[in-house]
Amino acid sequence: MRKLFWQAAAVVVIAALAGRVALAMTATDTVPASHAGQIVTAITPNTLKPAACNAITLTNLVVASGSTTTGTAANDLILGRNGNNTLGATLPLNGSDCCVGSAGHTNTYNTSCTVHTP
Repeated sequence: MRKLFWQAAAVVVIAALAGRVALAMTATDTVPASHAGQIVTAITPNTLKPAACNAITLTNLVVASGSTTTGTAANDLILGRNGNNTLGATLPLNGSDCCVGSAGHTNTYNTSCTVHTP
């Protein structure tokens, strides 16, 4: 019985020492910052536009805050809200707009819009 106790105690001591050694070894590993694969690109309305609006160079982002949203005189990416939307300007504003309505809702697009419905 006494021999079994000392064998168990020896196993516990050896396991504890092995754990301490492993912990000490991993604590000294360092990995230098390499920034590999890191790309910095500005996100603009032109980079967000859907393929249906590729012919337009967009310069301004307009996010709908109500059911009717008009753009500016610039070329706008107009994003509708979750619900029924009336998007885009009526002529004579000079901009060409890319209007993105919300899926599953009624979207009305005015004359300035190139339409993309998800």
